[in-house]
Amino acid sequence: MCLTALALTLSAEDVKMVRIASVAESSVAHKQMPAYPADALDHHIQGLVKISVRIGANGRIQHAGLVSGHPLLAPAAMQALKQWTFQPREVAGHAERVISEITFSFTLDPAGNPIVQNVWPTL
Repeated sequence: MCLTALALTLSAEDVKMVRIASVAESSVAHKQMPAYPADALDHHIQGLVKISVRIGANGRIQHAGLVSGHPLLAPAAMQALKQWTFQPREVAGHAERVISEITFSFTLDPAGNPIVQNVWPTL
């Protein structure tokens, strides 16, 4: 028995866009963490960088925009986030685009060593 694959092309109307408060860590297929910027490290700058992200139906970042964060930390977070990929989101067999926010925490330990992590909400 021979099966033939049928390729479907989705128009913009076929793909829903949903807004969710935060993307679940389990939906991340590939994650690139930002390097702590040297200038921020030299000046002992710490803080959160919040980025609004639009994820396409294919799981790739379509757009990322800074919501808040220190100007020396934000570019590193933006650059890293643009390399992330996500598990495509489907509901009832229909692809969905997602709008959400991802927050990165740039901190220094007591010895001054950099720690960068993304902050997943606890539900």
